[in-house]
Amino acid sequence: MGLNPIKTVRPASGHEIEEAAGALAEQLEAGVPLAAAVANLPRLASRRHADQWGAIAEGLRAGSSLAAQLSGWWPAPLVAAVEAGEHAGRLPEVCRRIRERLVQGRRITRMAWRLAYPAGIVAAACASGLLILLWVIPRIARGVGATDSGIAQLSGEVHALLLQWGWPAAAGLVVGGLWLAGRLRDPAFRGELVGLVVGWPLVGPGLRQLHFGLWAYQLALLHATGGFELPRMLRLSAETLPPALRAGVERMAGEVERLGLEGAADPERTAPDDPRRAWPFYLVHAFALAHQTGRLDRHLTEVAPRLIEGGTRIVERLFAGLQLVAMLFAAGLVGLLFLAIYALQFGALGQAMGRGT
Repeated sequence: MGLNPIKTVRPASGHEIEEAAGALAEQLEAGVPLAAAVANLPRLASRRHADQWGAIAEGLRAGSSLAAQLSGWWPAPLVAAVEAGEHAGRLPEVCRRIRERLVQGRRITRMAWRLAYPAGIVAAACASGLLILLWVIPRIARGVGATDSGIAQLSGEVHALLLQWGWPAAAGLVVGGLWLAGRLRDPAFRGELVGLVVGWPLVGPGLRQLHFGLWAYQLALLHATGGFELPRMLRLSAETLPPALRAGVERMAGEVERLGLEGAADPERTAPDDPRRAWPFYLVHAFALAHQTGRLDRHLTEVAPRLIEGGTRIVERLFAGLQLVAMLFAAGLVGLLFLAIYALQFGALGQAMGRGT
C-alpha cells in the first residue's frame, strides 16, 4: 500500500470535492482506468491541488486504494463511501452520488446565507440613520437656528458618545468580525451554531428537514454500495449531521440489529425524550418501507428531495417575513429621522412667520 501524500494538506472544500467527484464519475463511466482518471483531475477539476492529485495517481499505480489516498483530505463519511464503492466495484456510481449530495449541500448553504440579507438591511438602515443624525440634522438645526431642539440635542449626545467610544467600538467590531470569520471556517463551530439554531421555534423545523435530507442522501450513498453493515453505515453517515441532531442516529445504530429498520426508527417505540420523536414523517416512513422491501437506498433517495423541499419552503417563508420586518424597520427609522428634519424646518418657518406678523 502506498503512503497517503496529502496528510498535511488542508481539508478539501465542498466545491473542490464536488468538481473532483463529478470529473471522476464521468471518466470512470466512460471506461478510463482509475489511476489515469485521477491523473487527469488537475486539468478537469480544480487546479489548486494539482500536485496532490498527481501524488494520488502515483499512489494508485503503486497499489494503494483511492480511499486510503483521500483519507484525511476528504470528510470521513465520503472516504468511507469511496472505500465501499471500491470494494463493491461501484466507484463511478459512488462518485456521481457524492457530487449530487454536495450540490444539494451547496444549495442549502446558499439559502442559509440568504437569512443574513435582512440583517444587512437593518445594518444599512442603522448606518444611514446615524449619518442623518450626526451630519444632516446638526447642519439643518444650525441653519434654521434650532440648535436647542430635542433632536439637535440628541444628535449632540450621540456625537459625544461616538467621540468617546467610537474607536474602541469599531476596533471591537473588527476584531469580533475577524474572529467570527475564522471560526466559521471550522466545521465543528458551524455544527455547534446550527445545533443552537435548530432549537429555535421558527427556523428550527426547516433546518432539521434540510439536514435530515442531506443525511438521507449520505446514508443512501453508503447503503447503495453494500460495503458495510447497517449500524456502521448509520454511524458514518451521522457525521453529516450537526452534533445536535446525531443522538437519534446513534441510538438507532445501537438498536437496528435487534429491532429492525422499522422498529429502530419508529418514534412510537422510543422513550418520551428520545430525539427520534422529532424526526420528519417522510424519513420515518422511508425506513418503514425499506423494512418491507430491503431497498433502503432507493427509499432514502426518493425521500431526500421531499425533505429538502419542505425545509426550503419553511426557510423561504421565514426569509420573506424577516425581509419584510427589516424593510419596515428601515423605512420607519429613516422616515422618523426625515420627519424630525421636516419638523425643524417647519418649526423655523413658523417662528419666522410669527415674527413677521
